[in-house]
Parts: sequence; structure tokens; C-alpha cells
Amino acid sequence: MSPGTSYAKGYASFRTLDPELQFKFAPMHDLLARWHGWRGKREMPARRDFEPWDLKGHLGWIALIDVEHDPERYRFRLVGADIAIGLSRDSTGMFLEDVYGPEFYDVAVGSYRWNQEHRRPVRAYGEMVHARKGHIRFESLDLPFSSSGIRVDLIMKRVHYSSAISLADED
Repeated sequence: MSPGTSYAKGYASFRTLDPELQFKFAPMHDLLARWHGWRGKREMPARRDFEPWDLKGHLGWIALIDVEHDPERYRFRLVGADIAIGLSRDSTGMFLEDVYGPEFYDVAVGSYRWNQEHRRPVRAYGEMVHARKGHIRFESLDLPFSSSGIRVDLIMKRVHYSSAISLADED
């Protein structure tokens, strides 16, 4: 487990949120710039602001998560092929409570809750323990979208995987 990790907002010792967006994987900056372009002067873009071809170079590493309110629920609208291969499962169409057991649910949705509270992008990084793949380190960028301009109703997650062994000394 990584030293200096955060326990805030339901996160366990194997996951850290970084609102400052200090990416180690350079392509995250590209997707963040696209999100800013889609939103223009609005606080957040809407799903209608981008098309799949706008995600060239990222598509296999993208997950789209639908956000439901009252009660709070999250559903994988899309899980990119590269993510599915890395996790050895494709959760497209599934609700997160059906994918993650109760011991990991709050960890799995922690960054989504952060997106909703702050209505801006957040970086997360750590080990994939919640997916029972602790040997894989990840870095992700979670981007909020809102069709109403008020509440987050979609989150775009861009993921990058690497070996926990090769990055053990980076944190």
C-alpha cells in the first residue's frame, strides 16, 4: 500500500484523490483540455457536447458512468475494451453495487461523489485492490458532465494502468 494516502470521503489506504490534477501519465492532460473545450464558459459540459470520435486516442481507456439521484446509484454505460481487459471483466450496463461488494463500494464511488460535490475534474491513483487486482496501479481522470448544467448526471473516467512493482518507488 502506498504511503501518504488519503482516508477522506470513503477512500481506503490504497487510493488517493488529487484535486490538483498532478498527472504522471501525459495523455490525461489532452483529455482534460478536451473537456474544457466542450464546456466552454459553462461549469460542466453535457454528454451531447462530444461524439465518440472526439475521444480518439482514449476510447479503449474510457468508462462512462451514469449518475442517478434519489437514491444515489451509478451504472456503467460503457466500459472501454482496454479497461475490461485489464480488469478481466466487462461491467457495461451494470450498476456499481452489483459489481463491487459492500466492502469496496464506497471506495469505488468515492471519486464520483467528489465530482458531484465539487462539479469539477479529479485525479485518482493507487492500487486496483477494489477490483481484486492489487498488483495493478492506476491513474484516472474523472470528468463530470451535466445535461441540466446543475447536477452531474454522467462521469467520464479515463484510466491508465501500470504494474505496481514498476511504480513502487514513485509515490
